[in-house]
Amino acid sequence: MSNNLTFVYHTPFWVEKGIVVTSHAAVGRYVDSLAPYFSEIVLVVPGMGKGDSIQYSLESSNIRLSPLPHYHNIQSFWFHFPVYCLKMLRSAASWDILNVRIPTHLGFLAFLSAKLFRKKIFFVVVGEFFSYNNMSNYRLLQQKIVNTDSVIQDKLMAYMIRKSVTFTNGEVLFEKFHHDNNHVYLMRSSTISLKDINVDKKIAALHNPIRILTVAVISARKGSSLIPDILYHLREMGHNVEWNYVGEPEGEAGKQELKRMLARATELSISTHLILHGKKSWYELQQYYRDSDLFVLPTFMEGIPRVLLEAQAAGLPVVTTTVGGIPKAIHNGEDGILVSPGDPVVMVDAIEKIIQNGDLYCSLATNGLETARRSSLETETKRMLKQVGKDLNVPLV
Repeated sequence: MSNNLTFVYHTPFWVEKGIVVTSHAAVGRYVDSLAPYFSEIVLVVPGMGKGDSIQYSLESSNIRLSPLPHYHNIQSFWFHFPVYCLKMLRSAASWDILNVRIPTHLGFLAFLSAKLFRKKIFFVVVGEFFSYNNMSNYRLLQQKIVNTDSVIQDKLMAYMIRKSVTFTNGEVLFEKFHHDNNHVYLMRSSTISLKDINVDKKIAALHNPIRILTVAVISARKGSSLIPDILYHLREMGHNVEWNYVGEPEGEAGKQELKRMLARATELSISTHLILHGKKSWYELQQYYRDSDLFVLPTFMEGIPRVLLEAQAAGLPVVTTTVGGIPKAIHNGEDGILVSPGDPVVMVDAIEKIIQNGDLYCSLATNGLETARRSSLETETKRMLKQVGKDLNVPLV
């Protein structure tokens, strides 16, 4: 365990009361999972930005920060670009192994710096720039600028993947990138530790009202504004349902989606049954999972959402869509129900089927718990680092 690892991504990390904390629990837990395999992990990441709050406190003691100026959009990234270049080049000589989570604008800078000093590199791919930004609903010229930047960044990302050991989150990304490089591997991004899995889950009667949970940013790509219609139809069919949505708007486009969502809820007179909770810490979020009956994600675009495993680990049946890598992660009718995206009616039918069929509810919940066990953070990290060590000729596991 003599190697250090440098981790680069755009998620903010900072220190509070001597503890490294972050605004993104999934990334923080990923870093914690790497810590036992390295002598030190250095986080080359932005510091705390305006509006950031602590969502997760890192547990490992061998993690330190090498902070970058915070950026929140493309313009601010390019404003700080010279500082990022200087910081990467100055620190790269001391790196042993570089891990970059992509897509991130910081990725190519880190890649070039590592190559210059002949350092070992591996990537974890969780999405692509263009598919993500094309659904951001910016206005006209701004959308064109964002899309142009996205195309360039995706080409740079593809180049980096061809030259490096890479792990893709889900089958869709794997199928796209593995043909050009024998060192591209399939993985499933997880935030669930074995200790988080609710092995003592008791399948009892549903709450009254029935509690449906969604955990996601508020965004058109997540299908947020479809939820009022789904909720309305369920209540019209006689089901006493409340819907809890945990998440905050994703940028300006997310704020517009929130307005559409609230306006539709008002129009359908179901506003009191749709409860928005904002962004919650990892620790608070676990209580929402435990207190819910069913997890629903009407998304239009994904790799493999980590929230599906989180819900399964809590013993919740999952209803979601057939997009991205989801059909490879959720087995329809076994550990979840999959429907086509964009159709509230088929989503309603799937939810009603689970509500009315106790045996189906129990089987989905039980099989979901088993899926969570097989895809734990410990299992995925160990498997990934074993392959990294083999390909980079650096024994890690």
